[in-house]
Amino acid sequence: MTTTPMAAPAAKLATLLILLPFAITYLHLYYNAFIRHELCFVGPHVSPVSGREYSPPTTPLLAGTAAVDEGVASTSLSTNEDARSSLFGSYSPSRTKGKKRKDLSKRTFVQRHSPSGGDSSWGWPSVTRASAMLDKSIGGQDAGGGRIIFDEDGKRWCVGPVTSSSPSAAWCSTPLSVSSDDVIYKYPPSGLYQSTQSQSTSPGLPPPLRVSCPGPATSEPPVQSKHKGQNGRQNKNLQFVLLKPSTCAVMLLNVALAFHYWNRRVDPSSVSKQYARIVGEHEWWRGLTGATAHFEPLHIGFNMMSMNTLGSEIEGSLLNSVEFLMWNGALVVYTTMIMMAMVYARIRYLQRKIDACGNAQPQLQATYEEKQEKVRDTSSVGYSAVYTTII
Repeated sequence: MTTTPMAAPAAKLATLLILLPFAITYLHLYYNAFIRHELCFVGPHVSPVSGREYSPPTTPLLAGTAAVDEGVASTSLSTNEDARSSLFGSYSPSRTKGKKRKDLSKRTFVQRHSPSGGDSSWGWPSVTRASAMLDKSIGGQDAGGGRIIFDEDGKRWCVGPVTSSSPSAAWCSTPLSVSSDDVIYKYPPSGLYQSTQSQSTSPGLPPPLRVSCPGPATSEPPVQSKHKGQNGRQNKNLQFVLLKPSTCAVMLLNVALAFHYWNRRVDPSSVSKQYARIVGEHEWWRGLTGATAHFEPLHIGFNMMSMNTLGSEIEGSLLNSVEFLMWNGALVVYTTMIMMAMVYARIRYLQRKIDACGNAQPQLQATYEEKQEKVRDTSSVGYSAVYTTII
């Protein structure tokens, strides 16, 4: 079996485009959930292999521990699954009036969104429902009685309900070992939170909860920088990359391929869109390589400037990052099909002219045949057709 010289690069490029949406989805959600909105996610401790929840231990892990601080829980928490699953969901720092934003230590995290019916599949990451989950978490108000609060006595974080009754039970992390009194407790640590109930008060120790929060959980007091302006400018560039990941990925792909073609001195005809190659020889991959190929600095420069402007306006406002990337991929195929249809219509028009001439006008017939051959071999490169179609 023989392969064309571009078969291996085309396969690698196709693999990259298949994996790219998943990578962009993860980075986009990670930034918006953990960095921008500081969300914590509470869910069951589920096996990544079987998808089933781990069975609770038969012996108490924290038997005899003291009750948590009154701010953690003020009601009796039953050990049934309904009470435990009511704590599933997303949590964000409470916005206390008059509290300075820079005071990041020992903040209370309030439950913002809870899955309906205590969905046992709730957790992080949940890629299939991550976008909807994130939207509800960010836009939601106080969704229930769940709180994540720092326990001063035990130097640990605990998650539990908050009502007006006396405390009964909660799920807590292991005590944090710190060496300095000036440590800032920024976020609850990620991991398993065990129940504080003892087996003497409950017939079986409730299963643990899995908590996922931004990191690191603790930090030293920040050192004042002498270059705040410079750091701010650098952060703005980083924020653009994280807020517009699909735009940056498309631009990076085009620029990287342009450098590759220039460095290897690739002939434009070997990657461009050509009717004779795509339709006649079934080289379908040319639809993608032709759209992302640029061979002149001005060509790649103007196209990427336009792509940057277009992506800044659309991504994150009209379309989310995954949708914007999928639109780009779909329009690559769509514009290729339009080009092939236009070339085919032109070829059929010239063929009718050739048939009309017959043998009576051989010179005119030869002229039409030459034009038809040129139309078949017409090639195009560049991303301008894709972003123009988006507009």
